Amino acid sequence: MECHWSTFQELDLLEQDLRRQLSEVQDTRFAMRHDPAFGFSALTTPRLARSLEMIDADLHRRIWSDSISEGAVTLHLDGTIGYCNSRFAQLVDKAIDELIDMPFKQWIVPAEQPTVEIMLLQAQTDRAESEFHLAAANGTFVPVRLALRPFESEELCGICVVVTDIAEQMRIKDNLLYVSTHDALTGLFNQNWFYTELVRFQRSRAYPVSVAFIDLDNMREVNEKLGHAEGDELLKRATAVLQSAFRVEDIVARVGGDEFAVLLPDTDATTMQNMIGRVRNKLALHNAVHQSPELSFSIGVATAEKGQALSDALKQADQSMYEDKRRRSDMDLPVAANAIRVVDASKSWQFTKVSEVAN
Repeated sequence: MECHWSTFQELDLLEQDLRRQLSEVQDTRFAMRHDPAFGFSALTTPRLARSLEMIDADLHRRIWSDSISEGAVTLHLDGTIGYCNSRFAQLVDKAIDELIDMPFKQWIVPAEQPTVEIMLLQAQTDRAESEFHLAAANGTFVPVRLALRPFESEELCGICVVVTDIAEQMRIKDNLLYVSTHDALTGLFNQNWFYTELVRFQRSRAYPVSVAFIDLDNMREVNEKLGHAEGDELLKRATAVLQSAFRVEDIVARVGGDEFAVLLPDTDATTMQNMIGRVRNKLALHNAVHQSPELSFSIGVATAEKGQALSDALKQADQSMYEDKRRRSDMDLPVAANAIRVVDASKSWQFTKVSEVAN
């Protein structure tokens, strides 16, 4: 059976198995037929610990064996380390003999030490479990889950701690969170997260809140003329422009195939117009150094003051965006200014404006 310390129910089951093993041993002083898969739990449950007459260094060495994948520590009631296994020493990058009699909380990041102190007091009489970060001697921080339980015998009493490295679990958790909140192609926030943040901002004190809707012009033409791979590259280029134009605290999201939306906290209407001017400047600089197809945005904005619904501002921004698209299109009638056509020149594909082809 594989050791697994994620729940205290599993420790109780291990205790029952150990009780059956202990009943078969004649030496009651050190009575335990050690199985590496179960040995550690003998000290992690107070009921079994009370059944032992004493716990000495030899028994510690047998129980805190290297076969256990988790870090294991016994603490005195004052919170100092009485014994630990090699796995815990490896996690904090220290030799075992250097750790003896050192305060356990010293190996927790400073911001979390007060919480650990409370848990150590609780663990003198009851079980406790929570997640922390170890501050290793080499300067690294290791996310861990600590499971604490009291133990007591006629000669010893203290706290047993199981230290489980959860770095891989946290990596998977962070990856799942990223996938659920970000657009796979552009790396921007996705539509679901945008509307989640919209609700949060509605309830916050970050007013005024401005909203922008941005449509990437000519996306359909690019897909039809050069294929979706080129369309994807156009979206990535648009993303780079938007990320360079907006602030870190702004929520920039891809909310549709060729549509982006931005939430800007603590941003009034004047600042919002300045931000759009910044977007236009970044767009011009981008087009000056990149070959066609040219990037072109239709942009609509709105600002919600305190007490106004962000959903109404969103509708205003959406309407404003389509008005901007129509206005810029009408300026170059009868041929749309940003329309494109693909022509075959020397067996290579090139983009030119329709007006240039017509002439």
